[in-house]
Amino acid sequence: MERVLQSVTRRPAWKPLVKTLSWDNRGLAEAFARYLMRREKSRIGAVSTIRLYLRQLSAIYRKYMGEHLESRLRDHFVAIAKLEHVRLFGLRQEPKHKKVLDPSGFTYLAHLRWVRDRKTAFKIGLDRLDDSLIRDFLMWTGCRRHELVYAQPKNKKEKIKEYDGGSDAYTDVDEPNPYILPRPKEFWVCGGVDERTESQYKVLCWEDIDLWILYDPMRNSSRDYLAMQVLLHFHKGHNKEIVPTWFPFVEEKLLLLCPISKLPAKAISEGVVDLSGYDTCAEPYFNTKISMPAVHIPWKREFWHKPVFRRSVESVEGPIKSDEPLGAKSFDNNSENLGKARGFPDRFQSYVYRQGNLEILDSKFPLPSSNSL
Repeated sequence: MERVLQSVTRRPAWKPLVKTLSWDNRGLAEAFARYLMRREKSRIGAVSTIRLYLRQLSAIYRKYMGEHLESRLRDHFVAIAKLEHVRLFGLRQEPKHKKVLDPSGFTYLAHLRWVRDRKTAFKIGLDRLDDSLIRDFLMWTGCRRHELVYAQPKNKKEKIKEYDGGSDAYTDVDEPNPYILPRPKEFWVCGGVDERTESQYKVLCWEDIDLWILYDPMRNSSRDYLAMQVLLHFHKGHNKEIVPTWFPFVEEKLLLLCPISKLPAKAISEGVVDLSGYDTCAEPYFNTKISMPAVHIPWKREFWHKPVFRRSVESVEGPIKSDEPLGAKSFDNNSENLGKARGFPDRFQSYVYRQGNLEILDSKFPLPSSNSL
């Protein structure tokens, strides 16, 4: 927002100008709002976007002045967004239609993936299981797909060019002192060496998942229960502030939608489990009578920093799982094939899981609406 103000004033001294905001100098805000629409490559199409910028302008004024704007000036901001810009630029006043996927729709798609889909080809059976488990996590947690699979940054080519342009054969390189060993950085999740600094490992790894067998205190069923907690800590803006989020899971009666039932099958098939008796078959997980509050199912240490969802590559013995994370493009292609098999007129995107998740929460706990800035 501050960069936008700097560009509209064409000079770095924009802070003194913001401090002059008042009812008498309301033309400054009007000029700023018109600039937002007329600037190069402007993609603003809704009144709500203009109101968001004007709300941020009010916040910057409060930041540097220590007081709120006059109420009639804030009302004038609303008039600019609603009346003038709608008339001059034809901005949309109604919220844009968003495609959502409700629980019944997800159940149908999950059934279609396992039983009726013949258009999506998977190299091995674990690929189909991974695809189903990713969609379970998307539905239950509402996370973005790039927290589970690897999505390349949009400006990756520009970053590579910038790096290559600044390095050549004549570049001075400071070699580290061979007698001083660098101190390894500690990773805050497991306490070991931080090996997940590279972008391809900024996805869900095995150390981010805890699987438990919980004691049934009532002894009403024939066995104990499985529980799981998943840590998602690569949210938007994670590089600025660590915002870890733990998502607890319990067994779902409908196994088609139960990620806990699918995870042990995946862990056993890939040899991740590090507990004797639970590393060869799934029967012990569903036929337990423990005498303690809980039993933790550990993962082998070499898998801690490995992505949970990895892509399959060809080998001499056939397709096998590699150590590279599954790419977002591959998952998007699978989603598109699933949407075509279902008969969706538009391209099926993974974000409809998140929108459907938030719509369900908002229907149960609606937020108060307000027309004020």
